[in-house]
Amino acid sequence: MAYDPHATTVRDWAKIHLNFGIFAIPCLFLLILARIGVIDRDFGMVGVTFTALSILIMFLTRKSDEYTLSLWSAGANAGFMAMVVWLLFVPFLEGFADGLLGRAQGMFWPTDMGIYVAIGVFLFTFNWRRLRAAM
Repeated sequence: MAYDPHATTVRDWAKIHLNFGIFAIPCLFLLILARIGVIDRDFGMVGVTFTALSILIMFLTRKSDEYTLSLWSAGANAGFMAMVVWLLFVPFLEGFADGLLGRAQGMFWPTDMGIYVAIGVFLFTFNWRRLRAAM
């Protein structure tokens, strides 16, 4: 059997998956900075593009081996729970605090930030489990 330098193995797909797990973090920070108005929204589109691309590539390579699948599952579960908490409990707690303090100044924690929270928690959990396994 001849050696084929262009053949991709499962190990190569796992490396790609893990590298994009790290690459997505600064892209998400660009996205968040553009959302809150620290940087220009046009520059934030770079963050949107590369965050979406990173998550897509991670989704397509999540089954390359059991380790990457377990990392993906942990991150997806944590991201889902973060989204549920953000969309259900944060507006309730904010409204309760506003009523308790007697101030109604609109939403301080907007619900559209839920996607950023979910992706951030996904990436944090994904990389935290990865770092814990390396220790």
